Amino acid sequence: MKVNPENILSEEEKNALQALINAAESRTTGKIRVHIEKKAGRNPFERARAVFESYNLNTSADKNCVLLYVSTADRKFVVFADDGIDGKVPEGFWTHVSDSVTAQLKNGEYSIGLTAAVNITGNMLAEHFPAGGVL
Repeated sequence: MKVNPENILSEEEKNALQALINAAESRTTGKIRVHIEKKAGRNPFERARAVFESYNLNTSADKNCVLLYVSTADRKFVVFADDGIDGKVPEGFWTHVSDSVTAQLKNGEYSIGLTAAVNITGNMLAEHFPAGGVL
């Protein structure tokens, strides 16, 4: 099967992923977005930055938004985290998330990989930016 952004997840998987994002966001003031497209171009990280900005995720007061970016043709996964949350996680945290998810994506386990990324990201956001505002 040719992998395109349209067929990376079934409708059921898309709905489950959105429900998971909604649940994660209910525990934090942060935001999580997933963006899937065919081609990133030369630099997937720079493309993720551009997508992050196109969603206006860079305008949050606490700088606590995270984009999970997938380029299907390039078989690339990028976590693009704003400065507020990035400054709170251990060094190498996002690389670890990206590496583990990339392995699943390369095996065609898109739903499993993205679910894991949303769970990990949601937990980290809830820890550092809880919905009630108390740390």
